[in-house]
Amino acid sequence: MTAMIEVCLYLHTSWDDHRAMSIAIRTATQWYNAHLKTRSRAAQPAVVMLTDDAGNRRRATEQGIPNISGMSLILHLSSVKV
Repeated sequence: MTAMIEVCLYLHTSWDDHRAMSIAIRTATQWYNAHLKTRSRAAQPAVVMLTDDAGNRRRATEQGIPNISGMSLILHLSSVKV
């Protein structure tokens, strides 16, 4: 039932809502990466934005925000040897 409600809510969001959420996700990813750089560690973790929205990934790349599509992540993880 919860999944059905989430799908219905998603289908009824407007383009402006989608755009605002995309901007918020890029901003949060950018903020976390900047915040992590202020820590004095040898190896800095990176926050990577995961989205299948090609336009959102393009804008993130233009802003220097690390990003990857869901399919690219799956292909990468399936090629990793443990």
